[in-house]
Amino acid sequence: MLAPGEAIQFEARQHWVAMIRFALQPILVLLAAFACLAIGVWLEPTGDGLINDLVRLIDTLLGWITVGLFLLAIVWL
Repeated sequence: MLAPGEAIQFEARQHWVAMIRFALQPILVLLAAFACLAIGVWLEPTGDGLINDLVRLIDTLLGWITVGLFLLAIVWL
């Protein structure tokens, strides 16, 4: 939308770091999902007893949290 006699003097583009700034929160959510996945793989409930039942419950909850974080990060990105 230039007026007669006007000319473009300067053309600028965004730096690639500016794009990362907008994607930083979903990237952090994705990293949290990978951390939950690593903890879930590390927790392997074996045997019977109260402690193993608690570990199994924590592992199940951590699995659902991991799925939720992955879905949130994918939808957000």
